[in-house]
Amino acid sequence: MAIATTEPETVPGPEAAAEEERKARDDTATLARGGLLNHVGAIGTGLFTFALVTVLTRGLGAASYGAFVSAMGLFTILSNTAELGADTGLVRSISRLRALDRVRDIRKTLYVALFPPLVVSALFGLALWMWAPQLAEIFGKGEGRDQIADFARWMAPLLPAAGLIRVILSGTRGFGTMIPSVVVDKLGRPGIQVALALAILLVAGNGHANHGLIALAWALPFLIGTAGGLWWLWGLLLKEERRDRRTNGRRRSRPTMLLAEKFWRFTAPRGLAGIFQVVVLWLNTLLVGRLDSTKAAGIFNAATRYITAGLMVGVAVQQVAGPKLSELMAQRSWDRARGVYQTTTGWLMVATWPLYLSFAIFAPTLLRLFGNGFGGGADALQVLGLTMLVATAVGTVDMVLLMGGKSSWNLFNTVVALSSNIALNLILIPRYGGTGAAIAWSSSIIFTNLLPLVQVWKFLGMHPFGRGFPKAALAAIAAYGALGLVFRAALGTSLPVFLAYEAVAGLLYLAMLWRHREILQLDVLVGELQRKNRRSKSPQPTDA
Repeated sequence: MAIATTEPETVPGPEAAAEEERKARDDTATLARGGLLNHVGAIGTGLFTFALVTVLTRGLGAASYGAFVSAMGLFTILSNTAELGADTGLVRSISRLRALDRVRDIRKTLYVALFPPLVVSALFGLALWMWAPQLAEIFGKGEGRDQIADFARWMAPLLPAAGLIRVILSGTRGFGTMIPSVVVDKLGRPGIQVALALAILLVAGNGHANHGLIALAWALPFLIGTAGGLWWLWGLLLKEERRDRRTNGRRRSRPTMLLAEKFWRFTAPRGLAGIFQVVVLWLNTLLVGRLDSTKAAGIFNAATRYITAGLMVGVAVQQVAGPKLSELMAQRSWDRARGVYQTTTGWLMVATWPLYLSFAIFAPTLLRLFGNGFGGGADALQVLGLTMLVATAVGTVDMVLLMGGKSSWNLFNTVVALSSNIALNLILIPRYGGTGAAIAWSSSIIFTNLLPLVQVWKFLGMHPFGRGFPKAALAAIAAYGALGLVFRAALGTSLPVFLAYEAVAGLLYLAMLWRHREILQLDVLVGELQRKNRRSKSPQPTDA
């Protein structure tokens, strides 16, 4: 096994130390600028996800919603598989090419990255349409099973768009901007999905909506987002090429086959790992539908939607950290890369631990919002909420591993986790239903976070435990963990109690974060907000 090591430690002089500190501060400011925007997008995605689940659970009922999410799971597995890992490959490749002053190679790299996912996703869409009834027989059981094929066939024609949208938007992030991802994929697409689904259900009435139209309302925004993302990506490419020509003149790019070989040599293992990761994410829902019932699958999926909303924050941090980590590792700036990893881990914990502690302690309250019949998912939500505390404590460890070029290690980790997940699902679901699926999923989540932590620490010299780590952990545990248990034990789990708890815990949490804002580098985030506010209020020049 090849071992990547950091550069030998040297003792810098005062000027060099000051310069390194300035660069590290600039790195944090860059993360803050992208992070603020991306967190707005993550919050929007979380709210839209919750709104969509609420609309569909109340409009369709547990059994029909179970059929919908089973079809959605099949669609998502196929579309993510069709990406072939090109999303991560483009972020890394474009960031590295820009950092190494090889802008002239980006256009060919885009062609190399986009064509295979387009072909594969088109084939998968055809397969989903043709074999929808057979897939419904495999993954459905009891009430709602026959509806899976209806939902799947209406989604199938739009699968190529879903296979391309994230690859395209990953390319835009390689150019150092989060705006397209936030506008198109985090706000625009889920917002349109909610609006269309709500309109269809209001017109048809609860329980009477056409299943094909519901499926189309969910899938059509992928096509709209793909068109918008492609337009944005092309504009960024042309702008970067013009800048490069002004600086360096016209230079020939490397041969397409050489670029393709370099791109897919890294990306192929990541593509396989991506398949296994999305299978892990959706396999539990599909197996609950197969081994228990389609209705139970709907209940389990509704419970896990809260976890998905929290995951959006993690994805937001990953998307900001990835290009910066790739750039710094390409330049072998190991100390600065380690600082980025530790800073983003602290921010991730600050943003997500309150969510996951709230989910675990007040799971019954949160599931009642979906209507009658969904309370059975409370145990699953509690298990997963506690598990995600461990997962987020190691930060964006997978991104560190990938941006360090270790896509084959990521593949190995994911295969082992998937194998254990399948084995535990087969053992636990027949006896414990959705709770058993949650335990199986939790085991794979813990494994796929702790093993990469050991790998990046030992072989890349990177770990997430900076000065802000204990401050973030203790603040969340005190404000949301301990206080939540007191509220629940003394007053119960009614909605008014939950709202009072969130208000008191939030104030206490903000006070503790403010006290430790410099250690957590939250002062940089505040500074960026103030800078943006001053810029927006400053008088704008007018044309004479």
